[in-house]
Amino acid sequence: MEEVGERYFDELLSRSLFQRPRLDQPRFTMHDLINDLAKFVSGEFCFRLDLEQSHEARKRVRHFSYVRGKFDTSSKFQPLDGVKYLHTFFPVSLTPYDTRDDKVYVSNKVQDDFLPTQKYLRVISLSRYRNITHLPDSIGNHIHLRYIDLSYTTIERLPDTVCTLYNLQTLLLLGCSSLVKLPADMRKLIHLRHLDIGGTRIKKMPVHMGRLKSLRTLTAFVLGKSTGSSIAELRELSHLRGKISILNLENVVRAIDALLKDKNDLNEVKLKWVMRLSGCSNCSSLPPVGRLPALKELYVEGMKFVTSVGVEFYGGNQPFQSLEKLEFRNMPTWEEWLPSPSGGESPDFPRLKELILGTCRKLRGNMPTHLPSLEILRVRRCEVLHLPMGTLPWLQMLETNFNGGTEWLLEMVHNINRLQSLTLYDCSSRLSFPTNGLPTTLTSLRIYSCKKLEFLSREMMAKLTSLQSLDLEWSCDSLRSFPLGIFPNLSSLWIEGCQNLESLSVEGKADENLSHLNSLYIWGCPNLVSFPDGGLPTPNLTSFSVHKCENLKLLPDRMHTLTALQQLSISLLPNVVSFAQGGLPPNLQSLSISDCERLRPSVEWGLQGLVSLRQFRIEGNKDLLETLLNEQLLPTTLHTLRISSVSNLKSLDGKGLEHLTSLQHLQIEENLRSLDLVYSCDSLRSFPLGIFPNLSSLYKNHCENLESLSVEGGADENLSHLNSLSILQCPKLVSFPDGGLPTPNLTSFLLRECENLKLLPDRMHTLTALQSLEIGFFPNVVSFAQGGLPPNLQSFVIVYCDRPRPAVEWRLQGLASLREFSIGGNKDLVEEQLLPATLHTLEIYDVSNLKSLDGKGLEHLTSLQHLHIEEYESLKFLAKEGFPASLSYLSIWDCPSLKKMYLKKRYENVARIPCIEIDGEFNIL
Repeated sequence: MEEVGERYFDELLSRSLFQRPRLDQPRFTMHDLINDLAKFVSGEFCFRLDLEQSHEARKRVRHFSYVRGKFDTSSKFQPLDGVKYLHTFFPVSLTPYDTRDDKVYVSNKVQDDFLPTQKYLRVISLSRYRNITHLPDSIGNHIHLRYIDLSYTTIERLPDTVCTLYNLQTLLLLGCSSLVKLPADMRKLIHLRHLDIGGTRIKKMPVHMGRLKSLRTLTAFVLGKSTGSSIAELRELSHLRGKISILNLENVVRAIDALLKDKNDLNEVKLKWVMRLSGCSNCSSLPPVGRLPALKELYVEGMKFVTSVGVEFYGGNQPFQSLEKLEFRNMPTWEEWLPSPSGGESPDFPRLKELILGTCRKLRGNMPTHLPSLEILRVRRCEVLHLPMGTLPWLQMLETNFNGGTEWLLEMVHNINRLQSLTLYDCSSRLSFPTNGLPTTLTSLRIYSCKKLEFLSREMMAKLTSLQSLDLEWSCDSLRSFPLGIFPNLSSLWIEGCQNLESLSVEGKADENLSHLNSLYIWGCPNLVSFPDGGLPTPNLTSFSVHKCENLKLLPDRMHTLTALQQLSISLLPNVVSFAQGGLPPNLQSLSISDCERLRPSVEWGLQGLVSLRQFRIEGNKDLLETLLNEQLLPTTLHTLRISSVSNLKSLDGKGLEHLTSLQHLQIEENLRSLDLVYSCDSLRSFPLGIFPNLSSLYKNHCENLESLSVEGGADENLSHLNSLSILQCPKLVSFPDGGLPTPNLTSFLLRECENLKLLPDRMHTLTALQSLEIGFFPNVVSFAQGGLPPNLQSFVIVYCDRPRPAVEWRLQGLASLREFSIGGNKDLVEEQLLPATLHTLEIYDVSNLKSLDGKGLEHLTSLQHLHIEEYESLKFLAKEGFPASLSYLSIWDCPSLKKMYLKKRYENVARIPCIEIDGEFNIL
């Protein structure tokens, strides 16, 4: 039948009656004609419960499907009352699920009460429901079952009675991460064709899985250490197709027994054989893991009593025939690594591609002598270790540190003729590169913390014609001048902490070799004083940064010739007084100037003409900022302006900003506390709203001395684009503009923790576009919203505002669009029935002295669906008169007295609520 169904499907697909919206997704859409035909043919035997549909199903219904909701309560399935011959119970989703974040729940009554009554079920799916942790033993009574889908549930075990479902053909357990074992008698399911256990934590397969000769899909086969099915059981599963992963192959001696070569329909096989030996505090030697013929990865770490690795590790001749990655870490007493007893006749690690040795401080002597497949070698914090360079024909990446006697290493590197990446660490002794230089195949060279290392001679550098990336950090103190252009293909140059570097130079015709350089970064070179005469001959440079070079007085000449430059950043250059004679690079997109105290801008920079400049950041220079603003030197195309740590700035009057007609984001930051939040200059006292005609978002946080927001003469016309305003932790803020906020399109307003604020903006009711309002932590605000709240609010949060009492003039009851309301620290709003009947969600936090929530303030909320109660130390009782009939979800957190009452099964007042959550535990009716 499956083959017939596949042919029909392929036929419909070929005629475009089924279509795949995207080639990278396994989903298909059905043509409306096929959908209509299916519904017509199915007639009275199929019932699809669509959203908001609740009519009664016909008694003859056999197949039932529905769209999952957040909480599928028992009332959702009332249309099935009286249906006795159901064959299919199948939830579907309208949109793809993110299995990590999407959480849906179903009433416990579905599996405990409803499904057991349906004796003729063929198909059951409870997939993705997070509260499905088990199946009842009565599942074994459904003798007609062919299909069970429990994918992405939290099921912990399957009942043994599942193994009596002799007609079962499909069992899907994909993503059941809490499932650790299958029932012991799985071998009895002789008609099982599809078993998906991908993403589970099953540790071994039950015995005799080879008897399931009908199996076509088996996503994983997990091999136990001494019990369960052996790999030989796969020999009997001759119909397997698609993909299979065979896990824990370290528990197998003869993998060949699986006979996978005879399974012609398998198109992908993953073999996972990983062994980790870690922290065995009593082991003085390693086990003979070399005998494991399919072992691909081996990790050995923290074996503190192992002093030697030798014959016992290999286990005989020709060891580690499949090993590709070997890692030793934190072996404090390991001193020697001996070869296998083969005597060098064959390599000990013939397929090893990656070898890592880390923090084996006593290891000395020789490494394995022949590593014919090694591509990556990383050695750090080891002693005098001899590397077999002559026998590493495929080595492409080498990372090593110098410790003690490893200086000889540099002499050997030249012989690695395929080496592409070389990284050297921690050289404390004086040494130099060998006279024959480095391999000409190098594309990347990184040198870290090698202060006494003599850098490459000019002759050696000239030979590295393939080098693309060079990184010198806190190394080569003897380097005085760096010759740019000597590497013809260099694209990235990073120089950091070179204490004695004085200059970057270009000699002769070397500037012809700089056409590939696109990134130049210089940081922490205190003695750097000059760049090449005539500027940087780097026509394709896109990013240029110079930081913390205390003695530098001049930046490169002729910056305007760098037509490809998009990002320019300079900081901590106390002696630079000018730059950019002739203008800045014309195509700059981002410019950052930080802590350059003596730098003064001028018209000569040509800032106003930089039509591509979108971001400008200035930090720690008030005079520079004021000149830029007063002389209106910034370009009108600027989108983002960040001002940070300008300690003496007292106000922004807008004169230097009003011409920035494209400005969308203004950020006033306090020295890198966060790049995501906006922090202010400590002395800023007044902020002029309306000076940026296209500003859409303003976020001010931790403006210690901000006292007011103002709107000056006609500037309110410029506030039409502002849709988000957030002000947090401004303790001295006392006033908003007179007459309210002239922001007709403001949709979000957040105001928190402004201790001295007494009045919120006037005429809040005029903010007709406002959808989200959050205010909190205002001990001195006594009233607000005279004239009413914004009429189209959808979400309103008010927390810890002790003094304002809710009033009728707020007109809360008239907010027909309000769906979510949160209150903390004030019980009056609940008790006085001021909330609108249209409210869907109510959240109540930390209302002290409230011992009972009696429902008087809730009974009129006829649309309430979600009630969240949190941090009520004193709350012991809930609504004696009951909750609104619409309430479907009650969430209780951190209410110890209330939790204690309901753990004693005192559910009288909430017994009819379909979903109750108490500190993360769900009870769904």
